[in-house]
Amino acid sequence: DKQNDIVYTNYRRYLQDAPNDKYILPITDKIIGNKGHNFIVAKLIGVHFSPQDRYPASWDIKKPSLLGKNLAPSKSNATAALNSYDNAMAYNTSIIASMMRQIKNSPEPGLFFFISDHGFCLFEGAGFNSGNCAKGFHIPFIIYANDAYLANKEHKRMFNKLKNFKDVSLTQRYLFETIASLSDISYPISNSSMDITKIEPSNIQKEERVVRYLNGTFHQYAQAIALES
Repeated sequence: DKQNDIVYTNYRRYLQDAPNDKYILPITDKIIGNKGHNFIVAKLIGVHFSPQDRYPASWDIKKPSLLGKNLAPSKSNATAALNSYDNAMAYNTSIIASMMRQIKNSPEPGLFFFISDHGFCLFEGAGFNSGNCAKGFHIPFIIYANDAYLANKEHKRMFNKLKNFKDVSLTQRYLFETIASLSDISYPISNSSMDITKIEPSNIQKEERVVRYLNGTFHQYAQAIALES
């Protein structure tokens, strides 16, 4: 889509050649190689259901697995289903690592952010799905900066501030404001209380961690854990 600078790397490949997040890599590499300011949003297929369809045969490391089998994960094939999940996660992690290396190797200042939309229930009470369980709500939030970015003293100061939150439970609400600050973007209605370059871990309130169930209801994260069945 030249008008909107959108590229669909898996368009019409979905059924024929499904685990193709690798097709994003030459595109991101080309954009990162351009001088000037670039903002890239990459939506990956990742490990989304079904995991056995999310990695090539060369990554079918843990066996038995469900690769190539038209079977839904169940308690009866739990070992194979979990192995497929681990294989898919390993493959997806390799794609993410490749994107991070592209930023690392760039001579231009660069930042890499990764966040997932949801986790997965691996036969905890809710079964094998993206449903209502602790792992379904607890997701990774990764921020990486390359050497060129950290060469700027102010950038390094802000980035080092993030390390104070390494073991702090955050929500996605902190993502936008933090990215804006790290990218030297300011605007009149910014909310500094949602910017972890400007606050302390003690400012994070546990009751702020709200999760949304598949049925549309909202719960405190601690309550969600207690409600697992």
